[in-house]
Amino acid sequence: MTGPRGFLLAVLFLTAVACGEAAPATGPAAGPPSTPVTTAPPQRDEAQQYRTMATVLEAGDRGPRLCHAVAESYPPQCDGPAIIGWDWDAVDGEETASGVTWVDAALVGTWDGEHFTVTRPVEAVSAWPEPPQEDTTAPAPAGDRPTAEELYALQEEVDDVVAGGDTPLGPQLGSFSDVDRGVVAVQVIAATPQARAFARQRWGERVVLEPMLRPID
Repeated sequence: MTGPRGFLLAVLFLTAVACGEAAPATGPAAGPPSTPVTTAPPQRDEAQQYRTMATVLEAGDRGPRLCHAVAESYPPQCDGPAIIGWDWDAVDGEETASGVTWVDAALVGTWDGEHFTVTRPVEAVSAWPEPPQEDTTAPAPAGDRPTAEELYALQEEVDDVVAGGDTPLGPQLGSFSDVDRGVVAVQVIAATPQARAFARQRWGERVVLEPMLRPID
C-alpha cells in the first residue's frame, strides 16, 4: 500500500526513468571542479523544524517508522527512520492488518540524523498543499546545459561520494540525471543546512536535493 501522499519517493524513483536513465559515465563531470569540503556528519539541531507528508508504519516491537519507501504488499512494509513522540491515539484513519498499523499523515518535527521527533499535532494529509518535487532552494542553473553524458558522469561521482559515508547528506535514497533541467537530483532524508551547503560547495548548482524532510524556514 502506498498512500496518495505517503512520501512519494516511489514515484520519484519511477520519475527518474522518465527524466533520464542512468548510464555509464563517459565524459567530464559538469559544473565547477571539486573543492576540499568538510565531510563531518550533520550536527543535531534542536531548533530546525522539518515538514513531511509520509506513511507512518508500526510492525511488531520495532516501533513507528517514517517510511521513505513503501512495499506494494498487504499489509504494507516499509523502511525509514524511527519516530519519537508518535501517538496512535492522536491519529485518525489508520489501518491495521496482521499486526501492522499504518497511516498517511502530515508531520512537523526535528531531525537528529537518526530519529524524527514530532513537535506539532499530526494532521491529515489533505490539510496540506502538495509540496514541490524539488528543493526550491536550489533552482536549476542558468547557462549552457551539460550533455547527458556529463550529467551521468556527475551522477556517478555524487553516488560514489555519498556511498563513502561521513558526509552531511546522510544516507542517499536515490539519484537521477534530469537532462531537461540540466541537474543531478539527489534524494535524501533531510535537506539540512549542512547538507545543502555541502552539495553547493562541492558541486555547485548542478546538484539539487530532493528531501523527504523539508526545512521550515
